[in-house]
Amino acid sequence: MKFPETDIVTDIRFAVETTELATALGVCRPLLDEFGAVAVEIERANPESPRTGFLASLFFTCSVAEGETIEQAMRRAVRPAIVKYRLNDENLEIHGDPDRRGFASLRFQKLKVDGYVLFRVVAERGGQETRAPTSVARADSTPREETDIIARVHLRLPVADLNTALDRCLPLVASIGASVIQIVSSRPAGLPEEFCEVALLSATPAIDGEAAEPGLRRVATKLAGQLGLDPDAFEIRGTGDVLIGAIENATWNSGAEQPVEALYVRVDDDPLYQD
Repeated sequence: MKFPETDIVTDIRFAVETTELATALGVCRPLLDEFGAVAVEIERANPESPRTGFLASLFFTCSVAEGETIEQAMRRAVRPAIVKYRLNDENLEIHGDPDRRGFASLRFQKLKVDGYVLFRVVAERGGQETRAPTSVARADSTPREETDIIARVHLRLPVADLNTALDRCLPLVASIGASVIQIVSSRPAGLPEEFCEVALLSATPAIDGEAAEPGLRRVATKLAGQLGLDPDAFEIRGTGDVLIGAIENATWNSGAEQPVEALYVRVDDDPLYQD
């Protein structure tokens, strides 16, 4: 699924300084409704980065109006954030050519508001894939190792509301120790069916002396048991240093209690990452 090319996608990003996912969600949930968000990403911060707690990105869209340039649409798209946070619209900077994948960003000092710290507002033209690779920290906030095994679980939930989708996937987040939650609603794509694409990512330490393929199989087998997937369907893709383990659900059903589409595992990187 992709964001429509006729839309402008605005991303507001902020940090919630807490170790508790429930607290971070408590900050995010009302903002999803307030901005009419169509996608959200919530991730545990890298313990070696300057930011602590959780980072969240909320995405909302607007269509380019007839007779409106892309730059004008970008300026209109960020207006809700400017109004809410009392930012200066004169500080909107256009980077590159808006008609050729350029983007707009608001320049401001990080802003403490209502239990979170806002530090980015960006608008760009649609057309990008809604599922994108990301960095993944460990759920216990201990430093990552290059040998960690990154798991990506894909679900498709038969609801288009982000808060409802969050409610549906939280038990699974706790079960598998996910440290990244990505949810995208189908609504902006204008599809006849309403649903949310969900990706849950986690990082698992390797066992000393364990080779890559056995490690991938070990993690995938454990997760398959929690996800209701068939561990015998596990297969290795790729060669050399880039191996990806996969279990794809041939009997996927969006109405199931845990409608899992697929599980992918890779050493060190998000399995979606392209070298």
